[in-house]
Amino acid sequence: ALIRDANREKMSKTKGNVVDPIDIIQRFGTDAVRFTLASMASPGTDIAFNIARTEGYRAFANKIWNAARFLFMNVDRAAKVGIFIDPAALGKMPEAEQSAPLEARWIVAELHATAAKVNQSLENYRYDDAANTIYQFFWGSFCDWYLEIVKLRLDFSETADKAATKAALTTLLQVFEASLRLLSPFMPFLTEELWHAVYDGNPPAKSIALTRYPQGDELQVNDAVLIDISVLQSLIAEVRALRKEIS
Repeated sequence: ALIRDANREKMSKTKGNVVDPIDIIQRFGTDAVRFTLASMASPGTDIAFNIARTEGYRAFANKIWNAARFLFMNVDRAAKVGIFIDPAALGKMPEAEQSAPLEARWIVAELHATAAKVNQSLENYRYDDAANTIYQFFWGSFCDWYLEIVKLRLDFSETADKAATKAALTTLLQVFEASLRLLSPFMPFLTEELWHAVYDGNPPAKSIALTRYPQGDELQVNDAVLIDISVLQSLIAEVRALRKEIS
């Protein structure tokens, strides 16, 4: 696809509207620029390069870093009370038992649905759809909703149910690790560093690029769970709106 500016004019040195890729990469990072191009790569159309979108995807990268910090902080807290996650539990698509908490069953279902949709988009050469699907899952479902809910499960006090805490932390790690593999073709540098950190510098492969790309299992996509969470999200949104009106 041709690269055009936001005014739909073809970039040209003569017109002086050329975007210097090195300058953009230095300002926003390689991964943010790469993700911008992927998210706008609709077949048969020119890319109307938009600096604001690149800035937004830099914020997306920061969102992922913050999620990783939260995760690693809780892994350290768990270790202090004798809770350790077996690395063998990672590297595959997570599964959720019917007895698992609602949010665990939901995020696993969302991950599988997302992986299936991303793979379908890639098969159809719709890199824009694939990138945007990952973005919506990672920022929306995982960061904005799941992390906020799972915080309530990560209890490291003396009276806490360690089995329940370990189960919650295991699901959190499994989903995050699989999400990194899903995102890696679009943001290879960020995901490579964080993936090695998930395994504490001792990963099962030399690079995340050498691991299996996540595949969705329709048996793990529980429509009833998705509906239950959707209702809960709507309720929370309404409560927040009412609180805002009152204040």
